[in-house]
Amino acid sequence: MLGRASKVKDYIKKGKKSAYTEITLYRNGKDPIVVKRSFKEAGDAQHTDWKINGKTHTSESVQNLMKKLNIQLENLTQFLPQDRVSHFASLGPVDLLKQTEEAVLEPRILELHKELTQMKNEFQTKHTKVDEYQRSIDTLKKKNETLEKDVERFKQRKKHEERVEQLQLKKPFIVFNELQLQGRKVNNLLCMLIILET
Repeated sequence: MLGRASKVKDYIKKGKKSAYTEITLYRNGKDPIVVKRSFKEAGDAQHTDWKINGKTHTSESVQNLMKKLNIQLENLTQFLPQDRVSHFASLGPVDLLKQTEEAVLEPRILELHKELTQMKNEFQTKHTKVDEYQRSIDTLKKKNETLEKDVERFKQRKKHEERVEQLQLKKPFIVFNELQLQGRKVNNLLCMLIILET
């Protein structure tokens, strides 16, 4: 219960065979509740009896009563044994908040807080995925722009190659026309020479 001993029989005073603890819980405007735990040493075994207001009860019914009254012995903000002070002082802000919430808030509010924390974690995970997808999209856009430039260069080259091919096809005609023109000039000169000689 207090974390000071590992077995209940360790709480029995030396030389005695049994011991008990009793606590009276006072509630606003209601009758107090007296919880008593008696325990006996029987060799290596131990025996515990629980009573609530003098009537015998099981450990489970006592735990249910604690839960109903929102008593949390493990919560250091609600119950702080002296030997656990250093542990309490070493709690970080998140753990301290959790312990305080458990001591003060209703269970439904705690559930809502857990759901909210889980939703935040899911949001962060999805936000990270969105960032990854955005980086992938940006990378693909850059690759696409590079490819578009390559395609444009390819089209320009193809266009120039077609122009060169057209010019190479025209070259024989141009040469032929040039030679034909030169042939006419030579022919005209010959005709003039013949006329001049005659």
